[in-house]
Order: sequence, then structure tokens, then C-alpha cells
Amino acid sequence: MLALTVEPAQIVVGILVGAVAFLLVWFLLGSAARQKQDRERAQRMRAVIQPGQQQGAGAVNPQSGGWIPDNVTKFGTRFAESRGFSERLDAELEAAGVSLRSGEFVVASALAALVFGVILGVLGLVGSFGILRGERWGSILTIAVRGIDGVLSVFGVLFAESASLRALAILSVVGAAVVIYLLLRRDAAPAATAG
Repeated sequence: MLALTVEPAQIVVGILVGAVAFLLVWFLLGSAARQKQDRERAQRMRAVIQPGQQQGAGAVNPQSGGWIPDNVTKFGTRFAESRGFSERLDAELEAAGVSLRSGEFVVASALAALVFGVILGVLGLVGSFGILRGERWGSILTIAVRGIDGVLSVFGVLFAESASLRALAILSVVGAAVVIYLLLRRDAAPAATAG
């Protein structure tokens, strides 16, 4: 029978990572929703106070999402237009009922990738520290992080636009596989000699 043991440190790390991810999403999306509600409330108040002047005084910039600065949104819009998917993405977002424009979506996607990368990097450092101390949880955490990295790098192998990006993705997949293999071999070696 396989006995599954979970170290208290793994539980704490899992809870902390989940809490940080939840709070980050809550703060980012919650503030945008609050600012949108505030703008709508202000627009309704202006309509009640000055019904004839609502259009001129209460115009809201359709590019502004609230939590992303306008110059960053404009950069995301320019990027989407230069790649040729801005209009299609705007149409799909509007059809889905999402109140984001293509520039905001591009910036939010890049921000999410950055945050996810930082979280994986921190977890990788924690796992490396555990391996350095000879803890089993360090090996498990590092295998999980490198597994996620390797699986996500497969998309780079399949869909990269240039040969250099494809080569980097291949190196990442191979590196993840080598690290996982060495860690599994290292963990299996003491068990084989002990039995």
C-alpha cells in the first residue's frame, strides 16, 4: 500500500500561494469593477443634475478599464494592431460580454504571465532550498515546478514564430526533463540500496 505523506511545509506553501493568487486577482479585478461602478454612478448623477449636458461632460474613454494606465493600454492596443488581431479580439470580447478592449486584454495577459512566472520562480527557489537541505518536499516541489515549466514550454515548441524562440522552448523542455529525471533517479537510489 502506498503511504502518502504530506509535509506541513508543503501545506503551508500551498495555502500561501493560493492566498496570494486569490488576493492578487481580487485586488486587480475588484478595483476595476469598483471604478467602473463609480464612473457609472457619476454619469447617472450628472444625468439627473444636468440632463441636457450629459454627453459632453460625462463621456467616458472606451479604452480606459480603470486599473490599467491609459498609456499602457495604448501600448497593448498598438501591439494588437501591429500583430493584426485587434479588431477580431475586440469583436470576440464584445460578443462574450466582457468589458475589456484588446489593449487591456493584451496587457492583462502579459501581466498574468509575468505573475505566474514569478510565482513559479519563487516556488523553484523554495524547492531548490529544500533539495539543498536534503528534504523530500524540495524534490517534490521542484519536480512539480519543472513539470509545469516543461509542459508550458511545449506550446513554445509547437507555436513559436521564430527558430530562436523554438530553440529556447526546446531547451526548456529538455532542461525540465533532465532535472526531473535526475531528481527521480536521486530519490530512487537510496531506496534501492536500503531494500
